[in-house]
Amino acid sequence: MAYRRTEKKFNYFDTLLARMAEAHVNSGTPLRDDLKATLHTVHVDLKTHINAYISLQGQKSETGQLAGQLQVQGERVLRKVRQMLKSQLPDEVLPAVLQVYHLDRELPRARGDLLGRLRLANEAVGQQSEELRKPPQDLQTELQDTFEALNEKLAGSNGVEADLEEARRNLQESMEAAADIRERSHAYLKGVLPGGAKDPLLIDYGLRRRFADKPGTQVTVVNQEEEPVVGDWRAPSET
Repeated sequence: MAYRRTEKKFNYFDTLLARMAEAHVNSGTPLRDDLKATLHTVHVDLKTHINAYISLQGQKSETGQLAGQLQVQGERVLRKVRQMLKSQLPDEVLPAVLQVYHLDRELPRARGDLLGRLRLANEAVGQQSEELRKPPQDLQTELQDTFEALNEKLAGSNGVEADLEEARRNLQESMEAAADIRERSHAYLKGVLPGGAKDPLLIDYGLRRRFADKPGTQVTVVNQEEEPVVGDWRAPSET
């Protein structure tokens, strides 16, 4: 069964596995040894992949913010180049020169496309033999530096995204493994506990949310906001 990679979902599994491990020690009805060993391994792996996923999400956010700042800077530099060329060239040659710099049309909004426009403008500078057809030297330097910085940042962003996709897959597999050990432990406990699927000890393990209130029956209730056990919104089967 697939699980959404949301913070609530992987935090749920992290909390549940910790609760199951605590109940194994303190409830008086421990899990079978192989189940306990698997529970420990799955929980360690889950926490490792959660930490990696969160760390990469932070890197992605930081890289995206820096790339956004460089994108704004790149747009500003290209506009300055266009204005300087307009101030230096007569009207009869200006359109052709702007076309060489690819500044004869609106700037693109996508970062990758803007990076391409910065590259073309840099190449255009080197193609000009007349100084009047080039922006001032300080602006040439700013154009080159901005292109290189944005190029480096976008390359880094692509690398982070690739790592993040792998982390997503690992986290997905860890949540599937957590769901599996949850189901196997639930099946085992139903088989050994006196009350079966209705035994209150299942609440200690985090495998039941609450029991129905019946006359003459002691009722145990846990937090109503607690996640259900099976799937996204179903409680475990009582059969």
